[in-house]
Amino acid sequence: MATEKFFQELELPQQKSQDGVLFPAVLSPNYSSDTTAVDLYGFKEAIRANKTWLESLLNERGVIFFRGFPVKSSSDFNGVVEAFGFPEAFYVGGRASRTKVVGRVYTANEYPPDQGIPFHHEMAYVPDFPSKLFFFCEEEPGKGGETPVVLSHIIYEKMKERQPDFVDQLEEHGLTFIKVAGEEDDPSSFTGSSWKSTYKTEDKNVAEQMAAKLGTKLEWIGNAAKIITGPVPAVRFHKETQRKTWFNSLAVSYNGPASDQSNKHNTSLELGNGDLVPDDAVKDFMSILEEECVAIPWKKGDVMLVNNLMVLHSRRPLLKPPRRILASLWLAVIGVAGHVPDFPSKLFFFCEEEPGKGGETPVVLSHIIYEKMKERHPDFVAQLEKHGLTYIKVAGEEDDLSCFTGSSWKSTYKTEDKNVAEQMAAKLGTKLEWIGNAAKIITGPVPAIRFHKETQRKTWFNSLAVSYNGPASDESNKRNTSVELGNGDPVADDAMKDFLRILEEECVAIPWKKGDVMLVNNLMVLHSRRPLLMPPRRILASLCK
Repeated sequence: MATEKFFQELELPQQKSQDGVLFPAVLSPNYSSDTTAVDLYGFKEAIRANKTWLESLLNERGVIFFRGFPVKSSSDFNGVVEAFGFPEAFYVGGRASRTKVVGRVYTANEYPPDQGIPFHHEMAYVPDFPSKLFFFCEEEPGKGGETPVVLSHIIYEKMKERQPDFVDQLEEHGLTFIKVAGEEDDPSSFTGSSWKSTYKTEDKNVAEQMAAKLGTKLEWIGNAAKIITGPVPAVRFHKETQRKTWFNSLAVSYNGPASDQSNKHNTSLELGNGDLVPDDAVKDFMSILEEECVAIPWKKGDVMLVNNLMVLHSRRPLLKPPRRILASLWLAVIGVAGHVPDFPSKLFFFCEEEPGKGGETPVVLSHIIYEKMKERHPDFVAQLEKHGLTYIKVAGEEDDLSCFTGSSWKSTYKTEDKNVAEQMAAKLGTKLEWIGNAAKIITGPVPAIRFHKETQRKTWFNSLAVSYNGPASDESNKRNTSVELGNGDPVADDAMKDFLRILEEECVAIPWKKGDVMLVNNLMVLHSRRPLLMPPRRILASLCK
């Protein structure tokens, strides 16, 4: 097996046996069989060659700790994380102070290192939380400063056993998180990012728009912002392991008993129904975290990959400097295509040139998207089924290769004659409005949900992800497409956030190899394309009725 050529598992005294395997997985170079894995280039090539296995191991164990590889600098680390080919999760809405170092690498947290940071799932309070986290030890701590990790399903199960009523409340109501953020970062707090840093703007109106996209409300207190997020789920179901996880930031935001006026934290939380979080339940929770966690002392060059959907992490106080831990956050994204009456029923894709890195074509079963959206947003789905969708695109007379919907009206309708283009558009149930030499193409209303007779299931058959441009109030959006409900109402932003999240959770992305052919049932499956991180890539397609 190729894996045995490059990697070997180590056993460290800090690991714990969980479900019959060691947590976390610790990998080192397999010196006995291949020396190329001990240089940086060999390490990155090994990651690319064994990515499927590494992802499988990550989903099984929750954390992979890479030790003994020659990762010496932030630039080396950036190259290593990019070798995995995961799309970056941009740090918008986060509450820690972080500074970009290089590429996709940031400081982990600028809170004073002699202070600890409680356990949490990264950005669990926003819809677009990262699915994977990388940490890198650039400077080895003199003493302390570990990054403990713990399997989230174990915390859920033990809390369900010890505090069943509290867990029932969490599952029913979720949590509401509150933070007061100033206009300048406060490095003395582990949640000290300013509202300007949190939303990447100095404009209060833009900050409010960004917050709304994340399901968050801002209330202004002078130049400070009270950030109210929720209610959001506190317990989630992890599909791969078929287990419930303790997916929240309760430990970070809990401020102790309300009667304790000495507490000066800038965060607080409550149950989604407004009730207080019981102090005795939190004490049990904190105790379980410490009992079940694993803390491996950092060594220079260590890289830790964390499945953020499965594992909580924290930081212990640094007892003896120095310490420099860097971080990178990653997330996969998927889209969808197709909204004309004569759509193809089958698609073929062929890999003529294998991608160096990235460039996958993710696929996801459409009926699953429908069912999950029906469960989470029944009113929105009912509107889609009743009214359908109307798509709008402004197409120039020349193709725009910088845009994935950049075909000109001449290419779209295979003509240079505006009259012929109008006739062709009419046959497709589409209307053209001319704006000089550009065409405003209006398609619809068309069905957004279809019934697949072979499987007897409803499918999410639309191009919503491709055409959605964010809130109408966001004037910064310059895309050439937009979409609205068939009755003219805007598409609900909160429903869109959940929709994109579900796509990410349910998709499958198999790395292309030269000669691969993929046949897709377009009536059952949505597809997309991930960014190419390393050329070449040449994928050909054929569309069939």
